[in-house]
Amino acid sequence: MQRKHWLLITIVGLTFLSANVVHDADDDFWGFFGHRLINKTAVFTLPVELIPLYKSNIDFVTEHAIDPDKRKFASPLEAVRHYIDLDIWGAYPFDNVPRDFTDAMLTFSSVHLIEKRSRDTVLSWKNDAIWDRLLSTSKRAQLEQEIKNNTYAFLDRGFLALPQTWVPDIYEQDEHEMILIEHFTEYGILPYHLETYQRRLTAAFKDRNWALAIRLSTEIGHYLSDGHVPLHTTENYNGQLTGQDGIHAFWESRIPELFATDNYDFFVGRAKYIEDTKTYFWDVILDSHSYVDEVLSKELELRNTFASDKQYCYQQRGAATSRLECEAYAKAYQDAMSGMVERQMRKSIQAVGSSWYTAWVDAGRPALDDSVVKTDMDSTVLMKVDTLAIQG
Repeated sequence: MQRKHWLLITIVGLTFLSANVVHDADDDFWGFFGHRLINKTAVFTLPVELIPLYKSNIDFVTEHAIDPDKRKFASPLEAVRHYIDLDIWGAYPFDNVPRDFTDAMLTFSSVHLIEKRSRDTVLSWKNDAIWDRLLSTSKRAQLEQEIKNNTYAFLDRGFLALPQTWVPDIYEQDEHEMILIEHFTEYGILPYHLETYQRRLTAAFKDRNWALAIRLSTEIGHYLSDGHVPLHTTENYNGQLTGQDGIHAFWESRIPELFATDNYDFFVGRAKYIEDTKTYFWDVILDSHSYVDEVLSKELELRNTFASDKQYCYQQRGAATSRLECEAYAKAYQDAMSGMVERQMRKSIQAVGSSWYTAWVDAGRPALDDSVVKTDMDSTVLMKVDTLAIQG
């Protein structure tokens, strides 16, 4: 089953349900605990000129770090923004995947010219034999440009993973139609979505729209943290292909909840300016993907050697009793990975702070004053971001 469908048909509390483990509702994508901790700690990486804005709104930045996860149930476009199944497309470093979103969409799309009356396919894009036989060079170039223009239009309107239809200009309006079917977004668009949010955050700073900047900062913090989770970069995102169902929440939720507060070092230094955000976001994803084999192999080895009756424990959480990995078992997994979870959380904090700082610098370092340090996060601002997100 493709992950997009799996994510959309589950509820938060059952996202990581398997025959062996039921995680509670807070165990979703770094865990609600993890996302809040990363956003909150990232505030303290900022320079003195910028930190007052974020410190004054630290409660909002922390509590709303989980909003993108909640929005998955309001928008069919949301789930694919949290991951990218790189191994669907080939081998590391995946040079065949265009780093530009529209180019990627075009690379992994099929376009067909349909005769309306018979519904026969007259042309199929990228089928050189048909194109060369039926189209002159000038007409082919014109049609290809039209395909690109319409792809941009569809993306601007927020349409993803759906067949799109239009009537090509070079054919009779009442006789033909063009159908674009993209095959890319269902496998995740995380690095492209990070670029989108970075642009929006920079624009908010340029407009001196401090409330919107805080809201967008809060959300890009969520997506950027997701990018540091190795299992967000692979088709085998929950170990379902290797008989390791439940590993996702084990790695990113259970381990941080047990050890982060008392054992992890989150002093990561100052936020840094990112010269090339597109390359930076892709480097984050590729670095995370390089750990996928270790994440899976270490857990598989451990579950086959650790005493089976000591792997899972029952824990009371509110009114519910949950079956979770025992602390000793979780520590053994953490140690087997040589502290990978802590390192990835540290990288997340540094990356989130650097993203915020870079947007502010690229906006021209707009000065803050006392009147804007504490922003008014009213419902209008919240709805504006949610509307953007739901529409794409």
